[in-house]
Amino acid sequence: MQFAHITSTASLEDPTGVAFVVPDLRGHGESDKPAFGYHVARLAHDVHELIQHACGNEKSVALVGTSMGCAIIWSFLELFGHRQVSAVVLVDQAPLQNRAPDWTLGSNGCYDAESLKRLQTEVMEDFDAFARGNAACCLVDAKRLDPALLDMLVSETKRASQHALCQLMYDHTQLDHRPLCAATQVPALVLVGRKTQIFPWQGPAYVGKLMPKATTVVFPEHDHWLYIEEPALFMKLVECFAQVPEASGLPSEVSDWLFDAKTQL
Repeated sequence: MQFAHITSTASLEDPTGVAFVVPDLRGHGESDKPAFGYHVARLAHDVHELIQHACGNEKSVALVGTSMGCAIIWSFLELFGHRQVSAVVLVDQAPLQNRAPDWTLGSNGCYDAESLKRLQTEVMEDFDAFARGNAACCLVDAKRLDPALLDMLVSETKRASQHALCQLMYDHTQLDHRPLCAATQVPALVLVGRKTQIFPWQGPAYVGKLMPKATTVVFPEHDHWLYIEEPALFMKLVECFAQVPEASGLPSEVSDWLFDAKTQL
């Protein structure tokens, strides 16, 4: 989860004039790990407080979320509106994790009470195996990744509170964001890994069908962690969309990857 805002300050490290803030969310990384607050809406409130602290009430921001981070963005928009949000970037997340009578494009691995319980058991009983299995499920070929980078990803996963992850997934997996997506007028860049193992790829792409002002890009040879597999292009996309939140502002490298979710799903 991160947010970006446009600034005229020339001394920032990023030459585009886009300043990035990448927080460790509650229960993750170096952030506190209290015994409470592990639900999507609380994390959305945390992000709102951080934006107020970093940017005040007037500066606009672009919110960037991957996986559950997308749910945090949707909750943020529901709670606080989009007055201060110029754009959102949503990476490989279906609008509903669980399966339902009218929805078959949810998670491949955590989609009902029984599969959630299996996931929680693995997190609590063998966190290292979970972290390594998670990486394998989020990359087209984890063995091709630099071993040092792979070890870092596993290590970062294990810095989170196991309790927090279990509680967050309990909340996250049952939330249906489809109605909110359909009613949200903020410009959205929806990025999808065509080879995602976490969902049928059409699940995350369906967000592009629902959101009225969405532009959808499908990465053809990439998985759930497409930003790890294609970091430079991912950052370029985020920077471009933060400044010009429409398809015309995207780099030419992805012109063949644009997907018309509204007519093709």
